[in-house]
Amino acid sequence: ELDIKTNEEYKDALLGSIVTQVGTIKNLILGLVLGINFLITSLLVRMLIAKEVPEIAILKSIGFQDKAIRSWQIRRIAILLIISIFLGTIFANVTDTFFTSGIFRGMGITHLSLTIKPLQVYIIYPVILLIVTMSAVLISLSKVKKTQIWVINNQE
Repeated sequence: ELDIKTNEEYKDALLGSIVTQVGTIKNLILGLVLGINFLITSLLVRMLIAKEVPEIAILKSIGFQDKAIRSWQIRRIAILLIISIFLGTIFANVTDTFFTSGIFRGMGITHLSLTIKPLQVYIIYPVILLIVTMSAVLISLSKVKKTQIWVINNQE
């Protein structure tokens, strides 16, 4: 009465529900990270615009339109975001084994090999992060329209 299982069946018997729970937790963490990213980006862009109100007023007074000013702000933030995503991906790839092996060593795992899904890690998640961040930027740049030329007079 032996029950012989393949490696895949044995793995599923041991880790079946854990794999689905990890997927659910991954999606929850992604949603939280994107929500926090949206809020922080909105706050920082609004602070940036509030600090640059006199400069925006000067640009408007010499003939720049709202669309050109917003386009400049969007490009500036997009360049920083793309560089940050690129550097973050490189840093994560360099340090992933060092950090994860230290964490799991305390649980008794002596050798850990991470499996990276390149499509998700290098394309899907960075594009999602770019879309969410740029959406926050676009929504936050509405203050550019509200800036009036006479704000120049309030400079110190």
